[in-house]
Amino acid sequence: MRPELIMLAPDNIEATAATQIRTKIHEDVVKIYTKDMEDGAIFPPVDVFAEEGSERYVLADGFHRHRAYVNVGAEEIPCHLRRGTLHDALIFALGANETHGLRRSNADKRLAVKMALKDPEISQLSLREIGDICRVSHTTVATIRNELHLEEQAENPDPSDHNPDGERPEDADDEDKAVTREATQAEVETREVQKACDLVKALPYSGQDALERLEITQDLIADLEYVSAWCTDAVISYRRSQRR
Repeated sequence: MRPELIMLAPDNIEATAATQIRTKIHEDVVKIYTKDMEDGAIFPPVDVFAEEGSERYVLADGFHRHRAYVNVGAEEIPCHLRRGTLHDALIFALGANETHGLRRSNADKRLAVKMALKDPEISQLSLREIGDICRVSHTTVATIRNELHLEEQAENPDPSDHNPDGERPEDADDEDKAVTREATQAEVETREVQKACDLVKALPYSGQDALERLEITQDLIADLEYVSAWCTDAVISYRRSQRR
């Protein structure tokens, strides 16, 4: 069903964190959008969800555009109205901006998958179904699910695993006081690339065998060609920098 095009006042659009899939709002992008709007640029409608008969309009996609409209003092914002619950809005938001607008960073994709895995209903789906919702591969979903499981074990360790008597070790208090710094964006993205490389290296086949083992599509071929060019360029640039 095609969404209905309506006009809503900015204050009537609920920009909630429950459907904000990005790790942050990029203020530089908001400034660019704001300037373009002031110059008369026409932007695509934002996407909002509302249950039948409800006047609660939840923003599912278009947070940067919404902020820019507010900045220019717009009285109304063009919206694609989709009928559905807050949960429907979340499912829509999890895969938004994959093919348009400000593309999602690796960190944004990771956040989407984490939110999906923490949702009671979505988490019960298969890895491929979750991947389809978040617009990522099922292997990415599996990797992040394993990470969350390890994080949960680290946050809630079983004392009996280390101490049969169930007593806290003498240095437990010191461990509790340990503070770990938040990873930088560069570190997060580097880990993403490394994990992707590790997954590929773990495959026991390549070349012609891959054609028989994988579901090869034109989209996958395009992705492989892009990744190959990206990696080759990175390696060449690195080697050049080492010769200086």
